[in-house]
Amino acid sequence: MQFSLSQLFLAALSCSTALAAPAPASSKSMMVANTQWTIESMKRVCNSADTKCTWTFGIETPSGTTACTYVVTGSPASHANGGPSQCGAYTITSGWSDQFGANNGFTTFSILKSYNSTVSSLKQQKFASSSL
Repeated sequence: MQFSLSQLFLAALSCSTALAAPAPASSKSMMVANTQWTIESMKRVCNSADTKCTWTFGIETPSGTTACTYVVTGSPASHANGGPSQCGAYTITSGWSDQFGANNGFTTFSILKSYNSTVSSLKQQKFASSSL
């Protein structure tokens, strides 16, 4: 019995597709109903000694924007954990992770208001001191 290359390819494709298709899982949203927050105009500026980094950003909600200034100190501050710090009704903390290697590190923010929370992360990169 001989098989053509196209027949073998189709047979392999049909097997892999059948095995790769998991049963659909029921989904459950962890989102807070009727709530949307957006972090806008985020910027980080660190001093030349990298002992202090100042983050500025706005927390945009349907009811308006809260302007925030968040300061992290350490050595190096660009890789330090920060907070907790208050910004209006919000509590902000941050953490540094280099779990994927020193050149792939990132900062994770936690912004909490009452029982609602938003978690975001930023890839660590080198930027000019005046912009992020």
